[in-house]
Amino acid sequence: DSSNELKYNILNDTGGTVSGDIILDLDVGETAQVASTSLDNDKFAIIYYDSTDQDISIAIRYINNTVILAPTDIDTDAGIDSRVAITAIRRNSTATTDDFVTAWLDLNTTDKKAAAYTSSGTQITAPFVADTNTSTTNKVITVSARRPLTGQSLCAGKFVLADTNSSETGNFKAFDISNASWDGFCISSDLTIPSVTNLIPI
Repeated sequence: DSSNELKYNILNDTGGTVSGDIILDLDVGETAQVASTSLDNDKFAIIYYDSTDQDISIAIRYINNTVILAPTDIDTDAGIDSRVAITAIRRNSTATTDDFVTAWLDLNTTDKKAAAYTSSGTQITAPFVADTNTSTTNKVITVSARRPLTGQSLCAGKFVLADTNSSETGNFKAFDISNASWDGFCISSDLTIPSVTNLIPI
């Protein structure tokens, strides 16, 4: 807001206020960026760019505002401007809890980075360069894997990052949560490969 504080409200499923005007950071400057995702329908994660400190931070709360992870820097030198994105993700087909993937523009190195964390804030995948062909004019970035509210998801452990490249056109890349590139095909862990017996006539 005008005080350069980063605030959020917690609403219930009918739009009623559970907690209002909670200050997460006292001074994020005038060009701060923020994004959030729900996790397991009982908690949420926030990623934000602090334009005063020029860093990227994450925080995690339960929906009653109990602190799981206080604001924690994941990139301490992101440059004079940035964009941020976040999505929930299930690590594999047997996982029953949400993790999350973050993505952001690092203007110092002119690339897009991504990282993955558990719902308690433990790092799964350290920040890595997801895209080097990036626009510094149209700073568009989004990341998608899972919607906890509906249960809709890409393949388990996979996510897609979309952005604007240096030619000012839309671009997307797909990854495994481990940071390996993903070809877009899902492999079912429940797939049973049938045994085949070659019967030779006597």
